[in-house]
Amino acid sequence: PIRLTQVLLDTYLWVLSGLLVTAYLGGWQVPDLIAPLMKSQTTLGLLVFQTKLLAIFGAVVWLRRVLPTVSERTLAPVFWRWLLPLGLAGAALDLVWTSGSWPAWLETSSTWALVSGSVVALAALLNRIAAGRKAAAHSLAVNPWL
Repeated sequence: PIRLTQVLLDTYLWVLSGLLVTAYLGGWQVPDLIAPLMKSQTTLGLLVFQTKLLAIFGAVVWLRRVLPTVSERTLAPVFWRWLLPLGLAGAALDLVWTSGSWPAWLETSSTWALVSGSVVALAALLNRIAAGRKAAAHSLAVNPWL
């Protein structure tokens, strides 16, 4: 039997995947390598959009099934220590960048600093998850005199 809550969650994920594809992955735009070969890009555009949508939806569903569930107590310290400061630094840097023109070397170095900071935060999260999985289960203390 199909549960209503699972249908609602899948619908939510489908709509969110469609918004992600539209906003960040070019939506129904046909890649430049294929565009000159096609006479009508309308049908191909729909197929491109559906392919991107299915790829994002499938990746998220696959990650949910493969990765272990992580509790909020595991994620909260990583969020507060790494992800929130990196997000605020990225937003501040974006405001500074849009306010004027800067040398290319400075833009490149800041981009690499943010990328490396994100990699460190992801590594810290994965390390915390691995440590939580390796933690010994609570041992049961039994009184031998009973």
